[in-house]
Amino acid sequence: FTKFRGLELLLGCIAELPSDWSLVFMGWGPLEGEIKRAQSLASETRPNAIRMIGPAKQNELPLWSSGAAVGVIPYEDHGINHKYCTPNKLWEFPNAGVPVLVSPRVEMKKIVETHGIGLVYKEPASGRSIIDDINKIITSRELYSARCSEFLEHNSWSKYQCDIQNVYRSFGAL
Repeated sequence: FTKFRGLELLLGCIAELPSDWSLVFMGWGPLEGEIKRAQSLASETRPNAIRMIGPAKQNELPLWSSGAAVGVIPYEDHGINHKYCTPNKLWEFPNAGVPVLVSPRVEMKKIVETHGIGLVYKEPASGRSIIDDINKIITSRELYSARCSEFLEHNSWSKYQCDIQNVYRSFGAL
């Protein structure tokens, strides 16, 4: 949990969350205290509004992620790294059959729109607009989940393994 990944935007959605929804944060990092404070405040009226789960083992991640209705990846436009990022979650959620809602960063937007594995939200985003976009995905979740499977068929490690290994070999790294 670190700055510029849009976690504050998600925490700002709490007041507008439908009563049967929860935001689940999995991992660790410097913003953990901020998430716990928001969790404590929300628990007075909505005890399940925010859940925190520690980091999962890599081989268990799809099992944990598959419990989500939507995976939200709200990276902020903070530097060239975020502008062109393709964070692990962009692959992990579809691997678990979970559609995504992403910020309009260049590569995330391209992947999501090309493969139809979710939606790209418009900026500036608000709690209400994020919730509306999540609802749109949930309404068509079966379609997005099917597209997640197709996305993985075309973008799996096994498909690119030989090409990547050949690049490493050309540099004497293998």
